[in-house]
Amino acid sequence: MNMMMACLQGMITFLAVCCFICQNPKPVAGVYILSDPPSKEIFEGMTLRLVCNITKGSHVSYKWFFNGKPLGDATPPNTLTIHNTTVNDSGGYVCIGSSTVNNISVNLSNSSKTITIKEIVSVPSVSFTVVKESSGNFSARITCRSFRGTPPITFTLLNNSQKIGDNITKHLSLTFIVPIYLDQHMGTFICQAWNGYINQNSFPMHLQAETVGGASMTTYEHMDDNFQVTGLELCCQVERGTFPHYIWFHNNTPLTMRGRSHVLSADNSTLFFTLDPSIFGEFHCQAFNSFDKTIRISSQRRLINKEASNRLPVMVVAVVFGCFCFVAVVLTSCCFYGIYKLKHNKDIYNFSTSNGWSAEMDERKCIAKDKDFMKNTAEAKEVAVVNFEGEYCDDWPKIEEPN
Repeated sequence: MNMMMACLQGMITFLAVCCFICQNPKPVAGVYILSDPPSKEIFEGMTLRLVCNITKGSHVSYKWFFNGKPLGDATPPNTLTIHNTTVNDSGGYVCIGSSTVNNISVNLSNSSKTITIKEIVSVPSVSFTVVKESSGNFSARITCRSFRGTPPITFTLLNNSQKIGDNITKHLSLTFIVPIYLDQHMGTFICQAWNGYINQNSFPMHLQAETVGGASMTTYEHMDDNFQVTGLELCCQVERGTFPHYIWFHNNTPLTMRGRSHVLSADNSTLFFTLDPSIFGEFHCQAFNSFDKTIRISSQRRLINKEASNRLPVMVVAVVFGCFCFVAVVLTSCCFYGIYKLKHNKDIYNFSTSNGWSAEMDERKCIAKDKDFMKNTAEAKEVAVVNFEGEYCDDWPKIEEPN
């Protein structure tokens, strides 16, 4: 009996201890986050995996926060996985671990980790401008430029695969200075850009700075519904030149970008203006190098006014008049040829009837056997005539010699 009471008391004590443990779980402590990759900086497109661990605690539940905002439930609860990361995933990640009893969280502990997602540098472009130094020499300002990428970025300039220079910058572009000679090929340049992930190469660029030459002016007319010229478009062009600049003149006076009746294009190469009585005089353009304004090339001059622009050009009048004369000559020739043929056929008919040829014979189709027939009018030779069925016709009557 005493033995049974002791056993029952032991079971009651064990259940009490179990209830105490369930009601009083171990507190959570030592929460920390492990990241894969382990670096705090990764590049876009990679997969980020964050694991929340604890040093001690029981009945632990996990909650994730990103930049202070709660995230959805993770699977497994202590692991957060982000695929194809972008720069928008950069920020602070927090993991909160807590002991939970009857859906009540107690003994909270947390850890945070800041992750930076870097943009991969884009393929750079390469361009250049030319500058005239105070010494009179010329140099090229070669610019390497990427439109995206997280700095710092290392730009490297190559000429025919030989390294010219490199530098690290916090910007998306970098400029190199290279001495050059005008009107000479200075090589093929390539820019490289790198910010820790992929080394990007630009397209090759041939470096040659040509001076301007051979300026000309082209005119385009704008007409209304009545075929009246209401405006003109003058284009200034050069046969050669890498960096041409243009300036327009009206009666030797430089034109501004915009006037009462005219407007220039963004690069000053084209002049637009409407025709009105105030537009009268000579127009011409000048082209010069953007890096050296001492040498200028002028186009031909053109006299422009409203009346002259709506007058037919001499060349057009000459062409139209020439076409009219050609048609008149052709028609006249056709008329004379027709009259001649009509008179010739009438003479043959009169000759035939005067020598006894009948109309019935004229209606038949005969074939001359001798090429000398009709050449010797003094003595007519016999011919064979084939009718429509292929049979020979009667012999031709002999032609009597005239007395």
